[in-house]
Amino acid sequence: PGVGKIVISWVAAPVFTGLFAIAFYLSAKYWFLRPLQQRGEEYLEKALFWQRVYMTIVVFLAFVTFLIFTTFKYNKGGKWVGINLGISFGISVPLAALWFFVLHKPVNAFFEKRGLQGGFDDDQLAIKEKEARLNADVESSASSVHEAAVNENAVPADATGAPAEPGHQSQMSVVSSVMLAPGEREDGLPPDDIWHPTLEARFQFGQLLSACYEAIAFGANDLGNAAGTLQAIFQTIETATVTAKPKPVYWAMAYSTVGILAGLWLLGHKVMATIGRNITLMTPIRGLCAELATAFSVLIASYLGIPVSTTHCSVGGVIGVGLMERKGYKKVNWKLMAVVALSWVVTLPAAGGISAGLYAAARSSTRDQWYVPPADVLQEGEGEYAYTCAGTALVQTCTYTWNTPAVDPS
Repeated sequence: PGVGKIVISWVAAPVFTGLFAIAFYLSAKYWFLRPLQQRGEEYLEKALFWQRVYMTIVVFLAFVTFLIFTTFKYNKGGKWVGINLGISFGISVPLAALWFFVLHKPVNAFFEKRGLQGGFDDDQLAIKEKEARLNADVESSASSVHEAAVNENAVPADATGAPAEPGHQSQMSVVSSVMLAPGEREDGLPPDDIWHPTLEARFQFGQLLSACYEAIAFGANDLGNAAGTLQAIFQTIETATVTAKPKPVYWAMAYSTVGILAGLWLLGHKVMATIGRNITLMTPIRGLCAELATAFSVLIASYLGIPVSTTHCSVGGVIGVGLMERKGYKKVNWKLMAVVALSWVVTLPAAGGISAGLYAAARSSTRDQWYVPPADVLQEGEGEYAYTCAGTALVQTCTYTWNTPAVDPS
């Protein structure tokens, strides 16, 4: 696709990702999250069952879409549609059934025991101050948020909505930069939806699954963006022709992968903190919906051969789930998003300018030098060969002549 279509895809991909995320999140919210909040603990068992069904659907969708995109990618001419669908559904349905009937028990038990942990905070002192404020307001805030969900015999809740344990403080840092406590916001907006901690704990596995799925989508698109140019240049030199569709060069993909991992190790935490904490409230169910939607969008774009940014799509998914809060349009950090959008706009001309400058410098240093292609790109023949070139160093036309040894008639 041309530059215009690619730029349009940078806008369209986050929008579609946001729509996917909204669909995933609202289906869970009104299916079992909100009913549990409204009906109280007596609805917990049913909500846990529906959460298991929801996760079964997630497992099925993750595997079936990945397998469909993979098998159809290698189905030249579309002759084996039935076989491709049979393989995709034949693997995905048993895996989903395995989760529903067997794997959910040990996995959910592990994450329920582990509890809700994590979050991004760069300043440890800020963490302690935030926890102190949360602890000071726990009695009033927790009761106001869970008034409809907690019955008269419920155990008092801590700042995250989890049952309080003597001497134990939950480490869940789901509070955003604008949130002081579940029932109180510094900006005066309605409280955020803090869902039942047992359900959120179980969704941690779903977020792990969706994160792996998103990583596969990242490899299918963003890695291609990094390795594609290198592959095209290498094959152009190797064959002395401009290659319209470069074949995979695995060392180039491995080389690009090392660079991506190095960038993730050095600076990736800054982007993760921005997306995971600074845009809007993020919890396991919200993260699952945003990541699953991102993977869908990026895989669709990869199948169509459209280069998109996984980061752009992730931001779209996070904004999508954030908008589904009460007055969610006021709870998204639009000031930060303005900076992010500006960086997206600046990226293209900045990268193009740097690339043009480097190319101009390299071209001037090789001016008036003739290009001599490697021997393996010449036509097959016996004996020595000679070539003659005409034109300039920038535009060359070369002719190769094979000196075939004379055959002895005797």
